[in-house]
Amino acid sequence: MCDSALDSMTKVFLSLLSMLKIGEFLKFLSEINPQLTPVRLSFYNYLSHFHDPSATLTGEDLENFFFHALEYAHWQQNKNQMSQEIQSLVQSFCANHHIDAKFNDIKWPHETQVVEIENMNDFIDAVQCYLTFNLKDGEKFRLNVDPNKKIVAMILNRDQSLTVRHFDRKFTLRHGQLEPLRKNLSLHYTAELELDAEKIQRIEVAPFVTAQFQLTAEGLNGALVRGYICQKFFDLKGKNLSVYPKLFFSVKRMEQFFVDRQTDPFYQETISALERSVGLVKIGDPEAIQQSMDIMARAQNALEYVFTGDKLLTLLIRDLQHTLTTRRSSTAVVAAPMTSSPSGQRPTYEAEKSWQKTTTNNTSIKNHQNNHRTTSLPDLTN
Repeated sequence: MCDSALDSMTKVFLSLLSMLKIGEFLKFLSEINPQLTPVRLSFYNYLSHFHDPSATLTGEDLENFFFHALEYAHWQQNKNQMSQEIQSLVQSFCANHHIDAKFNDIKWPHETQVVEIENMNDFIDAVQCYLTFNLKDGEKFRLNVDPNKKIVAMILNRDQSLTVRHFDRKFTLRHGQLEPLRKNLSLHYTAELELDAEKIQRIEVAPFVTAQFQLTAEGLNGALVRGYICQKFFDLKGKNLSVYPKLFFSVKRMEQFFVDRQTDPFYQETISALERSVGLVKIGDPEAIQQSMDIMARAQNALEYVFTGDKLLTLLIRDLQHTLTTRRSSTAVVAAPMTSSPSGQRPTYEAEKSWQKTTTNNTSIKNHQNNHRTTSLPDLTN
C-alpha cells in the first residue's frame, strides 16, 4: 500500500470510529479468522482483553493499541506492516457495512518514531514537561524514581482524588514535543486513598506483563496480558486483590510513594507479625516456630518488593532469623519450615506455582484495607 493510500485512510478513520462499537468490530475480525496474521491477532486480543465490547472505539483507543504494540522491538521493526494491515481491515469493514466516513487525522505506527531516553535527568525533565503541559485543571504532581529506574507520578486532582501514573523511558514525538509512549498505566484512588471502584486500573506487574482490572462488589474483574500479541494468560475474576500476590505487591509498591507507613495496615501488620513471632519463638512455642518461616518469607518479600530499605523491617527480620538460629542450636529437633524449598532458598512470589496460591494465615495481606491510611504527600496539598 502506497503512502498516499495510507494518508487517505488516516484521514477517514476517526470519523469511522465515532460510529463503531468494539463488539461489532470484534465480530467482524472473528469472522475473517483473527489468527491469520500476528497483526490481526494482536489487535483482536488487545480489543478483547482491554475494552468493553459495548463501548465505542475511539481514536485514542486505537493509538493506545499502537503505542502498546510499539513497546516491543518486533512491532517497531514491522510498524509499516501493522499500519497497512489495520487500515486494510478498516477498508473491509467500511465496505461490508456501507459506512461513508469523513476525513480526520490519527497517528499510525509508520508515522511514529520511538525514542528511548537514557539519561535519568533528561528522563525526569521529559516527564515533567509532558505533565506540566497537559495538566491544566489545577492538578498538582510530584515525581519519584522507583527501584526499576522508572518514574512514578503522583497527581493530586482538584477533588483531592489521586492518580498514580507510571512511565518508562520510551517516548514518541507529536508535533515536535516528546510524550511518553504509554500514557495509560495508571492507578486511581479516591480522596480516602482507596482504589477507585468506578475507574479501570492498569499497571505493569512484570516486564511486558500488564494487569488491567476494576473493583466490583464480587471482587476483581480483569486480566493479565503479556507478549507482543497481547495474550491473556490469567483471569482476575471475583476475588480480593490480596489473592493475587504479584499484582498485590505491584500495587503496594506504587503506594509506598504516597501512603504513610505508620497508617498503612499492611506495613503495621507485617511489623506486628514479626514481633509476635520473635516473642513466641523465644519461649519455644512449637506452632510459632513452624509458622515463623512463612512469616519471615512474607516479610522478606514485602521488604524486597514494597518497603525497600525499611530499617525497622530489616531489623525485625534479622531479629527473627537470629532467634530461630539460637533456638535451633539449643533444641535437638525443630519442625521443618512449611515453606522451605529443595534449594534451601526462601520462596518469592515469582516462584509460586499458581497466581492464586496464598496461605490461610496470611493476615498481613488479607486484612489490608485502605480506609484508614493517610497520605505522605503534604507538599501536594498546600
